[in-house]
Amino acid sequence: MSTRGATSNTEVCRAFAAQLPWYQRYASGIARLGGSVPVPVACCPIANTHEEILNGVPNPRGFVMSSTTCGGPTVTFIRGDCAACIFILREEGNDTVYTLLVRQLRPAVGRSNLLETVAGMIDLSAGTFALNAGAVGDRIRREVKEETGIDFDPAQFVDLSSWQQAEARTMRSFHPEDELTTPVQLSPGGCDEGCHLFAYSAVLPAGTLRSIHGSEAGAADENERTLIQIMPMNEALFVVKDAKFLSAYTLWQLYTD
Repeated sequence: MSTRGATSNTEVCRAFAAQLPWYQRYASGIARLGGSVPVPVACCPIANTHEEILNGVPNPRGFVMSSTTCGGPTVTFIRGDCAACIFILREEGNDTVYTLLVRQLRPAVGRSNLLETVAGMIDLSAGTFALNAGAVGDRIRREVKEETGIDFDPAQFVDLSSWQQAEARTMRSFHPEDELTTPVQLSPGGCDEGCHLFAYSAVLPAGTLRSIHGSEAGAADENERTLIQIMPMNEALFVVKDAKFLSAYTLWQLYTD
């Protein structure tokens, strides 16, 4: 089998990655540890069209990189950042706290209906990982609309990650090297993906949650199908195995303490 296309794709990936600020910072960090500069070895077909893949067009969050650090080889999947939102919901006349979750296909863990909080990859521009709170906030609001089909009040969203960063800078134990673009790292042993966390808290008219439980939503143009699930918060904290949800709940508790 010919490897000409794959080789060309790899060369394009390497040239493209070398121009990205986040890649340069990553390479510098590896060098300080005494390791080799990480090399993009493949481009994964994430969000690329079939034609782009065939023509070797790199995807800025579809690299697999190899490097040697601390005496051993490592492989890193460069995927990019996501944003997630936890819902803290009550209804008028009812003190029970509920949360809104979605079930959806997650092939990576072999599940066709994984239960998790609303989340989505952040739309990146200009091929870089430069982010700002406003852009991230816009993304999570769009994602909530896509995955639930519901228009929530934008003013009710709380940027937990920005609040956490601001609080961290006031603490004696804070060190500048601990400042990350993405406060929550989901799997730093093998993937760069970080998560910007938000919360949405509201008291809704009686009967609202019952009316949306079990409804379907999702972005048709992304071939996405989600099933909305409403669950008491005290049950969801045991049932849901989503790290984004559990991390957001922890920050929300600190934020409201």
